[in-house]
Amino acid sequence: MKPRGDLFGSFIDQLATAVKVPEVSPGNVGEWAAGTYQGGSPIVLDRGPFTFERHEYLVEPYGDDHPCQVERKSTQRGNSTRAMLRMFHAARHLSMVGVLYLFPSKTGIGDFSRSRIAPLVERNPEIIGRYLQDTDSVGLKRFNGVNLLFRGTKSEEGLRSDPADFVIYDEFDLMAEGVEGAAQGRMEHSDFKWQHYLSNPTIPDFGIDRKFQQTDQRFWMLKCPSCGGWTCMEDWFNPSIGVDQEIIVELRGEIVRLCMQCRNAALDPAMGQWVAKYPGITNMRGYAYSNLWSLFRTPESILEALHKLTTRTAPPFWNYVIGSAYIESDARLSKEQVMALCAGHRIVQKDRGPCWMGVDQGARYLHVVVGKSWPDRIVYVGVLREWEELPKLARALGIHCAVIDAMPETRAAKKVSESEEMAGKAFLNWYNTGKVIAWDEKHMKVGSPRTETMDDSHDALKEGSVALPADCEDVREFAEHCHNVASTWEEDDEGNRTKVWKRLGADHFRHAFNYAWMARNRLMGSGFGDCDLS
Repeated sequence: MKPRGDLFGSFIDQLATAVKVPEVSPGNVGEWAAGTYQGGSPIVLDRGPFTFERHEYLVEPYGDDHPCQVERKSTQRGNSTRAMLRMFHAARHLSMVGVLYLFPSKTGIGDFSRSRIAPLVERNPEIIGRYLQDTDSVGLKRFNGVNLLFRGTKSEEGLRSDPADFVIYDEFDLMAEGVEGAAQGRMEHSDFKWQHYLSNPTIPDFGIDRKFQQTDQRFWMLKCPSCGGWTCMEDWFNPSIGVDQEIIVELRGEIVRLCMQCRNAALDPAMGQWVAKYPGITNMRGYAYSNLWSLFRTPESILEALHKLTTRTAPPFWNYVIGSAYIESDARLSKEQVMALCAGHRIVQKDRGPCWMGVDQGARYLHVVVGKSWPDRIVYVGVLREWEELPKLARALGIHCAVIDAMPETRAAKKVSESEEMAGKAFLNWYNTGKVIAWDEKHMKVGSPRTETMDDSHDALKEGSVALPADCEDVREFAEHCHNVASTWEEDDEGNRTKVWKRLGADHFRHAFNYAWMARNRLMGSGFGDCDLS
């Protein structure tokens, strides 16, 4: 019987015998930390001397010097400690100029310095302390002549000056878009260009989950002590399976991790081997960590938590305990859902109106969605290369209300909105974090709450309140863009939750539809909303 969501297919069956964990090469981070290199002493951590005991899965990662590594992780798996020791080891033994260690916010810098760096230095005066120069700065340490730079990523300002050879992104999912580009700019003249990403995942195809998908995708495979077969626990315990999982079960009166080959023996998390799902990918190394196979987490506790899940507790369980990306089924539209809205009508180039329009600015082109009511339907989906084309399209399609993305080319958008064809009908839109749409008819501007308007237009698509043109290339691209956004919840330090919409890929048509739906709602409140002049 093949596991549902099988990650490796028939390759699992080929692992009939144990494969030894590769021996670490002399002088790597693991040997340096464990004190086995040149007769050294182990680094002392908060729970005592560094050891791989009960952390056997870390032997291979600690011996890995691949320049680009991605760690999709659950909590308490030792990843931040590894990143920190990798930073010190590189600064001590490699000819680097600087290491840039990034956090989602400046608050994280102080916490990390006080709770992780300072105690590590104090406990290891010979191995680390004697190489550290006090700079009297939380954001800058000098170690063995190398700058260790600690920066928050709420603003790119702190990422624009100091050169670096190695960038570490700690909690990558919580960082703003654009951080990577700014950080990589610090390594333009580096011969190393090392990058290390680590984070709890949040939603699928976003942040660390998307990065991990670009790697060779290594999973910790467990070997059965009885039949010698191999099992990947993540194949059998994941959000798509949920409570129907079959791998954490009762066997001979005990809750165990069950071998899925013989189904007659308990798996030992220490008896494992990292196996790449895509060994042909060599430019990025990826490791997936889960508490499913933690020696510090009992299978009973995982099973109990699974059966107590609620809408609110499901995301942290899958993200933090299991290390899987997770999203509620109604928080993201599938491409199939969107394409199911296709009706028999085709995209038109001319209509008497009254129609409503939404325009989103892309890097090079304008993405346009035009609709008409009674019944609500999209009559045009397309891309314009020049701003001058927009007024002509508005005239041809009988536009009575339009909402145009104001950024980044505000002047061009304003000029078009004031054209003869669109004057008095087109509003420039700025998203905000408020709760109410504010229409400014005097200046033809609108301030719209991003989350609330996206919720409203999402519901229109999810509930089938609007019909799409017949299947064609532009409509398929529209469906792709609608699939590339998802809602999730973010929580601040006080535990306050805020709903946000995340971009998972190209999403210009999705925002064009959002603007069009805003225009539709405004037009429906006017004297022309109930007129179908077709």
